[in-house]
Amino acid sequence: MKQIIDLSRPSSVIRQSDFNVPNAVYKITQDFDLEDKVILIPEGCVLSFEGGSLNNGSIEGNER
Repeated sequence: MKQIIDLSRPSSVIRQSDFNVPNAVYKITQDFDLEDKVILIPEGCVLSFEGGSLNNGSIEGNER
């Protein structure tokens, strides 16, 4: 079973350090600013969008 990580927070900024657990489900429920950064998603992770979005940057998955 994958760990579920809820990224809800008062700040609208999200950083690479927020994605530090492999094989997890990251729950996104609000709009986040990536601050023009590239966020690398760890291996085996799922991004579960439940009303939120990631803006002003890009997301890269882990190649196998």
